[in-house]
Amino acid sequence: MNPENGVAALRDAMARRGIEAEILPGILPETFRVRQTATVSGKVSIIVPTCAARGFVETCFSTLRAQTAYRNFEIVCIDNIPDTEPGSKQFVREHADKIVEMPPPFNWSRFNNAAVAASDGEYLLFLNDDIEIIQPDWLDAMLDAAAWSGTGIVGARLLYPNRSVQHAGMFWATAWAVTPSAMPMRTTPDISVWPRRRAR
Repeated sequence: MNPENGVAALRDAMARRGIEAEILPGILPETFRVRQTATVSGKVSIIVPTCAARGFVETCFSTLRAQTAYRNFEIVCIDNIPDTEPGSKQFVREHADKIVEMPPPFNWSRFNNAAVAASDGEYLLFLNDDIEIIQPDWLDAMLDAAAWSGTGIVGARLLYPNRSVQHAGMFWATAWAVTPSAMPMRTTPDISVWPRRRAR
């Protein structure tokens, strides 16, 4: 395929739909990324449940603050940290914007629902506490995808320390279910973004 033909076809498709967008090279030969040129500026509520296991949350919060180029976000921490870890409790209070106290037992759905009620972002980002941010434009890229009309959820590509893929986004598995892709030994995605206005 002539790449110029692919770019032209995508430009025509965007023009027919009235969408202002730029066509960028994809990560593989003869693939493309369509990026809307309209600026996304909504506030993102980054929801992080933690029991402070193995100190991961400190890396997560520190790299969120230091590495994320998109700055319109709040960190909503779900504190499930045992009282025997006062240092970790103090750390999340110093580095999160909001704290939601959730005593045991651990319940993923209950924790996240409580954090959503305490958040006020236009977008909801559900983040595991063992994530390290390594690419500054990660949130911009997710918001670009989440802002498309008809989008209900966006997933990120996550890498293990050896650079193998842990998670590669979200896709429709059936008529009723969205499933994370390429995610061995996990049952929930580590990062997903839900536009609040469509996630009711």
